[in-house]
Amino acid sequence: MMKKKLLSVLLCMLLVVSFASVGFADSTTYEAEDANLVGATWANENEDGVGFVGGYDNPSSDWVEFTVTVSETGTYEVELSYATPMDNASVAVHVNGGSATVVPTPSTGDWADGGFQTITFDLDLEEGENSVVFKQNTEYVQLDYIKVFGNGETAVDEEASEENEGAAVNPETGDAGVAIYYVIAALALVGFGTLVITKKKVANQA
Repeated sequence: MMKKKLLSVLLCMLLVVSFASVGFADSTTYEAEDANLVGATWANENEDGVGFVGGYDNPSSDWVEFTVTVSETGTYEVELSYATPMDNASVAVHVNGGSATVVPTPSTGDWADGGFQTITFDLDLEEGENSVVFKQNTEYVQLDYIKVFGNGETAVDEEASEENEGAAVNPETGDAGVAIYYVIAALALVGFGTLVITKKKVANQA
């Protein structure tokens, strides 16, 4: 009976730690209509009540500026919800005044369709607030929102790796490496607990 209870507790610990290590990526959504709209840029709603932004046609004077806050410096996955009837449309994304990241935005159909689609791309962001500016690159693109995922795929600090050898997040394996580490540790605890109970049982029988 005692053996079953101990095994149940250890297995529960294993599941909790594994899910905590892998988890699901957190995300923060930034609506385009709530961003800083510069120049001739305007905000509107479609028939479904979805707010969106357009009119940033002149890259030298019109743009949409999001203020994106992250907890760590790193590379982040960004989801963009947009609409455009153009086949070769794209936007230029500038982070903190840096050079442009050109993001292709395939056609979503005629404006009258009113549908938005999503694409994902990566951005390098700094800890704290970041200015993320969208400008027209080719053709016209309406913006619905951007969604920023996770805590950034930051590189492993060498000193931290030495202090936490075996548990540090590998930049290639990410959280999966941490999860594997804890799974192995939990299985070792299960094996140790079983060994202790077995020895105690043998001693009692003797």
